[in-house]
Amino acid sequence: MGFYAWGSGTSMAAPHVSGIVGLVYAENPTWTYQQVRTQVIDTARPVASLAGKTVSGGVVDAAAALGVDVPPPPPPGCGDGFCDPGETPCDCPEDCGDPPLDETGLCDDGEDNDCDGATDCDDADCAADPACVCIPTENPEESCSDGIDNDCDGDTDCDDTDCVDDPACACSPKNASCLSNEECCSGICKNNGRCR
Repeated sequence: MGFYAWGSGTSMAAPHVSGIVGLVYAENPTWTYQQVRTQVIDTARPVASLAGKTVSGGVVDAAAALGVDVPPPPPPGCGDGFCDPGETPCDCPEDCGDPPLDETGLCDDGEDNDCDGATDCDDADCAADPACVCIPTENPEESCSDGIDNDCDGDTDCDDTDCVDDPACACSPKNASCLSNEECCSGICKNNGRCR
């Protein structure tokens, strides 16, 4: 009694996994056991050395299982009084100043200037900005792999129902065999060779 030791293996992993299962159930009380199990496994962080050795091929990730976005740590120089390259008002306001309250007038620079998670035309602040007003060039959508919402319905390429039968939008459903992320409709080919 009164000492600490380092341990590994299933005896050490089981309490962590059980705790995450409890958290997921608490957030989703109507889910079935299978839904909770799938959520915990599918959100595991891949670890190459675990591929093929564990069901998930990775390590459980509580934040991912709960759908929580964990902000990245501040840049290394943050807090030194200088707005260094790589620092922004979003990740280091103490050096770079507070971000603007909205994106207005900054709707075509590729930045999330107001730190709300939305960039340029995806930000509601930019809805009336000339850079973000859509002018339809196709109706229905016919160009299903150009990255443009040609019919201005809010859906781009394979997300547009007009493109459902287009060969560019063919993808593999969840749990289908895969070799790359591009093959899966979800865009994620897990380490176990199955689409997420």
